[in-house]
Amino acid sequence: MLTGMVDVHCHILPGVDDGARTPADTKAMLEMQYEQGVRRIIVTPHLRRDMFETPADVIEEAFLKTKELARQVAGDLMLYLGCEYHVTSEMTEVLRNDWRRRMAGTKYVLTEFSGSASFESIRKKVNEILQYGFRPIVAHVERCMGLAEKPENLDELAEMGAYVQVNASSVIGEDGRTVKAFCKRIIKDQQVHLIASDAHDCKRRAPNLGACAQYLSKKFGDAVAEKLLITNPTKLISNDYM
Repeated sequence: MLTGMVDVHCHILPGVDDGARTPADTKAMLEMQYEQGVRRIIVTPHLRRDMFETPADVIEEAFLKTKELARQVAGDLMLYLGCEYHVTSEMTEVLRNDWRRRMAGTKYVLTEFSGSASFESIRKKVNEILQYGFRPIVAHVERCMGLAEKPENLDELAEMGAYVQVNASSVIGEDGRTVKAFCKRIIKDQQVHLIASDAHDCKRRAPNLGACAQYLSKKFGDAVAEKLLITNPTKLISNDYM
């Protein structure tokens, strides 16, 4: 089992979005994460206009409660506050004024696009975020048609300074063969920087980095698994370049 993994995208905070509903749900998810070898987690509640607009202070309060639950699970289970930010016209200004909308207080921003977003719109927003001094991580790129239909677009984003994240469920085939094949290709071509659980509950969208680590080690080798699940996420938390 790969121990020391870092989950950089999950919805564990209770009652703030479509993830964990209660503190009991949260604790159960934390226990699953720990049993699978995860030791650090960036919790990333949604921020999406007209859908998930939980005030930052409410999220921070839920985060503090969740940190206490993590301490009950294990003394070496560390939590950090982040956000999955669905793009808006004013997001760069929000990021400048509220560290809680960034990843663990760093310059990194977990940036979500609609599945139908064109590559041109993705590139334009990525460039804007970069111009303001932040480092965009494009969330679950396998869901973005503007990227999944033309994987070479990922190289252009990387050359600009953006980072690519895919979901563990997609990597191990829970989201279908086509998506799995796409993820396998871009991992092989070294176009992926981070793999995360995007966990929302304990059943339908449960923590799954343990299974993903086993798959990565088998298909690509231990070094790739460690890079995508430990090394790069650790650099994120340290605000270093991946």
